[in-house]
Amino acid sequence: MAPGIGDGWPEIIPAPHTPNARLKRMDGDPVTEITALRQQLAEREAELAEARAVVVKLWDLLDDIDTLDDAAGSDDAGFRKRVYEIQRRRFGIVDLATVERYTEAARTGQEGE
Repeated sequence: MAPGIGDGWPEIIPAPHTPNARLKRMDGDPVTEITALRQQLAEREAELAEARAVVVKLWDLLDDIDTLDDAAGSDDAGFRKRVYEIQRRRFGIVDLATVERYTEAARTGQEGE
């Protein structure tokens, strides 16, 4: 039979990209545990949906820059000015503190911590 929580799964299960980075094993009533796990799952799904939306928005900025490159022709100064304006919009999509936290977590192999 496959192992389950009652057979010795860890107390803490890693869950990357969450504020506390962990799903906690619960003891007690199975209905209460399942309800809590469903809530945790819903929260992780919402976080994932938000992360996907950020990816799309950042990709759109890159696409805008690529399109501008095609349109700018030999106007290098105009191109650079517009690229600067476009790339600044990234701070309206994701804040610098979040980027730094994920960068550090990826660098140290501690994703989501």
